[in-house]
Amino acid sequence: MIIPYNPNLRSVAKQLRENPTESEKLIWNILKLNFPKLKFLRQVPMDNFIVDIFCKEKLLIIEVDGEVHNKQKERDIERDNILLMKYQLITLRIKNLELTKEKENLLQKLNEALH
Repeated sequence: MIIPYNPNLRSVAKQLRENPTESEKLIWNILKLNFPKLKFLRQVPMDNFIVDIFCKEKLLIIEVDGEVHNKQKERDIERDNILLMKYQLITLRIKNLELTKEKENLLQKLNEALH
């Protein structure tokens, strides 16, 4: 399946890949260590959005939600619904707190989503 995207997002996605947040680095390492057989892509343009991490094999988007997402919950829900309805992509949202203080729960959440 090929997911179309706004070509204007390519340069922004590249900048985001080159400058990941600490939380994005953490989740990336967790995914690579715990799910080595799956392929993950970072900062992927899709439709009119850029997703943090994408696993094409599982049709799963992983979003790392920092503080800014507390103020844009409706926008995030709308985006997740668009990607689900148009492309059958499921979005798993992970809060920064889960990365730092709830790693066991996080691994269980990831296991459920990726298997």
